[in-house]
Amino acid sequence: MIRRLTDKNLLAYISLILGLLCFAGAEAVIRFSTRTYPDYEILLYRSVFLLAFVVIVAAATKKLHHFKTSRLHMHMLRSFFSAGSFLFAIKALTGLKLYSFKALSFVSPIFIVALGVLVLKEHISKKHVLAFLICLFGVFIAFEPGSEVLSSYGFFGICSALCGALAVLTFKKMAPTETTLAIILYYSLACIFISFFLIDFSKLTLGLENMELFALMAFFHLIASFFYTYGLRIHNLTAISMVNYLALPISMALGFALWREWPATNMLIAGILIILSNIVLQIKKNPFKILKK
Repeated sequence: MIRRLTDKNLLAYISLILGLLCFAGAEAVIRFSTRTYPDYEILLYRSVFLLAFVVIVAAATKKLHHFKTSRLHMHMLRSFFSAGSFLFAIKALTGLKLYSFKALSFVSPIFIVALGVLVLKEHISKKHVLAFLICLFGVFIAFEPGSEVLSSYGFFGICSALCGALAVLTFKKMAPTETTLAIILYYSLACIFISFFLIDFSKLTLGLENMELFALMAFFHLIASFFYTYGLRIHNLTAISMVNYLALPISMALGFALWREWPATNMLIAGILIILSNIVLQIKKNPFKILKK
């Protein structure tokens, strides 16, 4: 039992889940902020706080030297995809419920698995195939034609998922020597740089009374990044793609807790199937042999 709890892959799996939980918290705060602020301003203010937080953490732990990198071009490419995912997420969350936005990530595992096989030459086991099929079936149930996910906000949600998948792939292609602190630093700088070209400074709606929202958003993102990047370094992209879908049941729980948004029956069924697919992923023995018994 102790050996199982200290297993590196299990710890990485738990780390991915904790990262998703923190990212879901950040997205919940984004939804609050979209009522007052335009998307590009949200990107700027959140990124300024994130930059301040990561510098403070690096200075407090005496790890400022971790900001040095020889792969600046890869950091910029990953930051571009991550910033695109964040911007599309903001646009999507202005018109979608939190769990509907997460359900639209149904394209993410398809892209992530395909990229993992084609680019990184990853091997997919029978266990991964079974878990992947269960996961996709759950997403198929969640995706209800004619619902809000087919609106323009739904399109933004799909674009966010695609950019997120490309950001994950870029991270996996980066050298293992690249630190999480460096990743967060260059991502923050890239977001600030991008937002300066997109903001209409003549219509700024900056208000100090809401700055705690952006600080909380940045804090969630900072903690999520540490957890999530640890898991990314160990798991292959196929496993990561299915763990990502746990964000759907997590978002359903947060949506109900914060806005009393009770998910539709198809969403509940999808959430159960997604949890089941991740249980299959953690089974040490071959699940096909277990089924035969």
